[in-house]
Amino acid sequence: MKIGIVGLRQSGKTTIFNALTGSHAVTGEYYHKDSEIQPNMSVVKIPDKRLDDIYDLLKPPRKVNATIEYIDVAGFTKSSDKKDIKSREYLGHISNADVLMVVIRKFEDENVIHPEDSINPLRDLEIFNTEILFRDMEVVENRLKRLEKSFTKRDNIEEKREIEILEQCQKALESEKPLSEVEFSDEQEKMIRGFQFLTHKPLLIVLNVGEEEIGAEDKVPEFFKEYIARDNVRGMSICGKIEMELSELEQTDAKEFMRDYGIDELATNKIINICYDLMRLISFFTTGDKEVRAWSIKSGTKAKQAAGVVHTDMEKGFIKAEVISVDELMENKSIQICKEKGIMRLEGKDYVVKNGDIIFFRFNV
Repeated sequence: MKIGIVGLRQSGKTTIFNALTGSHAVTGEYYHKDSEIQPNMSVVKIPDKRLDDIYDLLKPPRKVNATIEYIDVAGFTKSSDKKDIKSREYLGHISNADVLMVVIRKFEDENVIHPEDSINPLRDLEIFNTEILFRDMEVVENRLKRLEKSFTKRDNIEEKREIEILEQCQKALESEKPLSEVEFSDEQEKMIRGFQFLTHKPLLIVLNVGEEEIGAEDKVPEFFKEYIARDNVRGMSICGKIEMELSELEQTDAKEFMRDYGIDELATNKIINICYDLMRLISFFTTGDKEVRAWSIKSGTKAKQAAGVVHTDMEKGFIKAEVISVDELMENKSIQICKEKGIMRLEGKDYVVKNGDIIFFRFNV
């Protein structure tokens, strides 16, 4: 899973990126030696106690966590013109992100000047929404121009369908409606997926608050509640400065620090859990002589497709899946005991994988 971190300049994006990844990226520095805008990027292991428990019980040589990639792009300022492409170059780096995490500044700091000269979270969120809407409009317009040129030369049914769906997107965007609020058929969803429209992606809004607001996450502005009430939007408040300090401490010191500030859970874990919920992801596990590994799949995935996540040959030659849950394994302390008790069950290709399943795939290629 990839999470694109975006927001206005001086919002604390890179501070939060450092807190989430343990990195030491310098805030405000995104430029490569050739002056092209480059994001900060880092891949992080997703903590999972269930994976740890399986590993501790079975003791294979290796434990492989699922991973999450954070992409922190340069902050932006309000564009004066929807054709001001230069101001939105940074957005190209997050076009393949699964979730957009927009950092909205709510903290006061006279030493960190806000690009709009005042703290106004609603205004900043609206600027962000406008920027990604303009970017999607550019993608639609550019593709339509190319299609219209080629379509005049030959009657291509596929191109005709693409023009129709793009014109539908264009109409919505011109009325300032994000594509996530447009009803598309399953076929249309597949067609637009390749365009990686930003207004079609799930959104996590992070209010970056000051130290004085730690522990008061429920006291959020009304506009914030309205935004996160949407189906593909979630929200949370964190203090990026404190979270970065916590990430640099030893575990024992961090726990004491969290207790002093009344922080019950690190932002790292909260963000991962929220993004899994947004993406409707679950985890299953495989284990053997060499390793135990966690895999992330969409909720509702069937056994044969889950096998393909592990290896394409497993999906092609799928025969059966032997399944137990993590809870069943931990209760019985042994895979062999689970087999002897008949707890391990044999499932076919249409079995819907459940969160926490341990699966042994039988296949033949």
